[in-house]
Order: sequence, then C-alpha cells, then structure tokens
Amino acid sequence: MADAAKLLSIDLSEENNRAEFLAVPYLSNEDKGAILASFEQGTKNVGVIYVWDNLGQDGDVIQIVSDGLTMDIPLSHESKLIFLPFVSGESLIFRGLNDNGNGIAATIETPSGTVSLPVLAMGEAAELPVR
Repeated sequence: MADAAKLLSIDLSEENNRAEFLAVPYLSNEDKGAILASFEQGTKNVGVIYVWDNLGQDGDVIQIVSDGLTMDIPLSHESKLIFLPFVSGESLIFRGLNDNGNGIAATIETPSGTVSLPVLAMGEAAELPVR
C-alpha cells in the first residue's frame, strides 16, 4: 500500500486526552483499563488516527487491528477520532466487515498525511505500516 504512517504518542495522563479516550464507544471498559495500565507502566504507546468513508456513505464498517486489539468502526462522511495502541515498525490492519454496495472505501489521516485505502471487499484486508 503506502509508505509507513507516522503515529505520534499522545499523553493519556493529560486530563482532556484521558477523558476523550475513556468516552470512545468502540473499546470495552476492560480494553480501556488494560491500555491505560500499560501506558502508565510505559509499556504501550497510544496514538490517534482519523477515519472516514471517502465515497458514498452507505453503512460500510471496517475492522482495525492494532497491537493485538480489534476495533469495529462504522464509517461515515464525518471523520472519527480513533485511539489505538501501536508498536512502531508493525502494521495497522484494516479489514472490510460490512459492505452495502460498491466496496468498502475508507480514508485514514495520520500525523504524516492522508491515505486512501484500496476499496475493500468484505473480509479483505489492507495493511498500513507504522513508524
């Protein structure tokens, strides 16, 4: 796919970042607790990406896999802020979960730029290396 995306670690000890992280609907409370504990122990980086449907909004859903954590994200034309644990040198995996016609189209924004994923079929995956 594209060159490696640069993710920047965010500081979850900062009150606004922590509140926003704890409010996300796509992670269970158990996952949030584990990520926070790992962050506080200095064993996990947490970054953010934005994701949205770059074609017709038609109910597409993607799955994002990052550092062993799986998140199902419904796509819309409005960008969604996604918190995710990451390991530099590994890849984010984006898998098509639900397609209501014409393939699953998503655009990802990271601090290093914007990447349009290839149009995915249900079950098909694309990888984005992280640096």
